[in-house]
Amino acid sequence: MIAALISGGGSIPGQGAAGLVTIGTGTFAVALFVGALACSVIYNAVFVMISTATTRAIAVGLLYVLVWEVLLSNFVSGVKLLSVSHYGLGIANGLASDPVLEAGLGVLTSVVMGAIVTVVALALAMNLLSSFTLKGEPA
Repeated sequence: MIAALISGGGSIPGQGAAGLVTIGTGTFAVALFVGALACSVIYNAVFVMISTATTRAIAVGLLYVLVWEVLLSNFVSGVKLLSVSHYGLGIANGLASDPVLEAGLGVLTSVVMGAIVTVVALALAMNLLSSFTLKGEPA
């Protein structure tokens, strides 16, 4: 949030003398903060579900981020509907409409899909945790 405040925010040029960077109004920074906050909640739900589903949670989580979020969602337009990072960009773009964000999703779609993904991921995690047993040596 501090970096966005210092940068002046988005594609709007700085108002300082001789092109120097000035502190922005804060709308862009707050929008980015809210989008990042929403993303962190959704990502936490997805990664809790992944950690209950597999013993290799870190590897699966990294593969998910690299393959799905970075490669597919940026190059295949239909995948944006199921991309958590685009949900955050859509929320941020809804609060501070700026072409720099390139969300690909509207704010309503981002909020609804983010809520659905969060609820489904947490429901699956709770279902998997109900049958969870610790393996170890008997005492």
